[in-house]
Amino acid sequence: MEKSRVPVLDGFRVLAIGMVMLGHYYNFSNNNIVKYLAIHGYLGVQFFFIISGFVISISLKNSKNYKQFLIKRYIRLAPGMFVCSTLTFLFFKFVYTGSGYGYSKDPVNYIIANTFIDPHVIDVFVGYIKYYYIDNSYWSLWVEVNFYIIIGFLYFLSPKKVIRNYTLICIIGIPIFILFSSKMGHSILQNYITLEKIKYFKLIGRSFAFFHECLWFLIGLFLHKLYLNKRDYKNIFIMSFIIIILALWGREIKLLFIYFLILCVFLVFIYFPKYLSFLNNKWFCKLGIASYSLYLIHYHIGVATIKCIFKYLGREVLLVPLIIAFLACMFSLYSYKYLETPLSRILKKILLRK
Repeated sequence: MEKSRVPVLDGFRVLAIGMVMLGHYYNFSNNNIVKYLAIHGYLGVQFFFIISGFVISISLKNSKNYKQFLIKRYIRLAPGMFVCSTLTFLFFKFVYTGSGYGYSKDPVNYIIANTFIDPHVIDVFVGYIKYYYIDNSYWSLWVEVNFYIIIGFLYFLSPKKVIRNYTLICIIGIPIFILFSSKMGHSILQNYITLEKIKYFKLIGRSFAFFHECLWFLIGLFLHKLYLNKRDYKNIFIMSFIIIILALWGREIKLLFIYFLILCVFLVFIYFPKYLSFLNNKWFCKLGIASYSLYLIHYHIGVATIKCIFKYLGREVLLVPLIIAFLACMFSLYSYKYLETPLSRILKKILLRK
């Protein structure tokens, strides 16, 4: 049985959440260099998706069946979501007195968050955007859950053909998603349906955000194949082809360079791991393990707090976001050890008992 934890990947998680926090905490800076780095912080989420594709390949092999795999995923996600969504809801309901964040105060959005269902899925039945994320960073959770459901089903259907079948689903799903959610797709649809219907189709498209990100998971799946067989070089060419597709989709030439840089980081991990040995630091690993709750808690509470402080100190006190980031890290470490882990044990006893 393959080891479920690869320490360097925990270090990668720290890098990924660092990118995301940089994007959220410094994107309103007046410093052009800082702001330029911050606007690319969103790539940390894609970094997470690649890691998920890699790690889930291991989790699938360590699960007896599809049901057990999904239960294990739920046990991993549910405690952190409960702790962080509860804190977010209570903070904006009873502590925060500034403007905005109305969706974070809605108890229905809080309940939806703990189901891991994207609020847009519920909105499809309503017909308009009535429910929304309690924290905007939660959008990626629905994408992750979609990946778990699809890849788990495909793996236990046919382990040897899982990547091929997943690729086929991506090939079918991506054009449909583009048709429903993009301006190009809408220009095609308007020849056949009304503008009101197009708005509704856009709502449906937002529910299938997974297909906007599905290729990042595919890179992770191929990276795991390469990790197991370092001489299977065709996987590098396949991943490079996927990178080119993603860059073309993004319609920015600089993305080609950035995406290949991300791929190179993972290739260094596979072929020259000694150069990344610093990521094996125990504190990096601890924070990497707790990065899920850090991701869930950092955004709305962190940004709202920073904005309140900036009213008095000004935007260029760059130390303020660092302090908030440090506090968020400390909370995530505490939450993982003393709140999430005990809750996970309880769920394991209930859901995984023989």
